[in-house]
Parts: sequence; C-alpha cells; structure tokens
Amino acid sequence: MLLLALSQHVALGPVESWKHANQTERRATVLAITQRCELPPAAIELLSGGEVVIQPPQDARYEAVACMMEQIGTQIGFSKVGFLGNEQVAEEKKK
Repeated sequence: MLLLALSQHVALGPVESWKHANQTERRATVLAITQRCELPPAAIELLSGGEVVIQPPQDARYEAVACMMEQIGTQIGFSKVGFLGNEQVAEEKKK
C-alpha cells in the first residue's frame, strides 16, 4: 500500500499531489519550504483547504522570499495570488 501511495505521488507531480494531500502532509511541505529558504515557520500560514498565506519577516532577505515564492509555485501551485501593500509597516513607523 505504501509503494502504491509513493508511486501515485511521483506520477501526479508536486502540485497535483498537494491537492490530494492531507493536512499533516501539507504542514510538512510548508515546514520544508521555510527551512529550505531559511525563513521562520511563521512565514507561511497553512489554512484549511490547502490555501497558504505568506508573510515573511520585514527584515527577510530578498533571496529567501524569492526562494519561498519559487518553492510554493513548484510544490503547491498558485491558484489565487493577492498582495497587501506596506500599510502595516507605515502604520508601525508612525508609532
């Protein structure tokens, strides 16, 4: 049974496998991405249904964020992308 599951994972490819993964498998993938890209685990929040919210630290290196975006694109896939501006940073600077 395990061999069948592994062969299906390889045959489906990473993005298709993400769609069929359970929440534990998805958490492991998200954690592996943050570790690979040298970002804290909180940089990617896993929501129910497999959606992710990314919020790297303000002082994150460009290369780390680019790595995270690349890994998400290849392993998870993008179905919806939205960007928030720097309002949070601007508000914090006013304090």
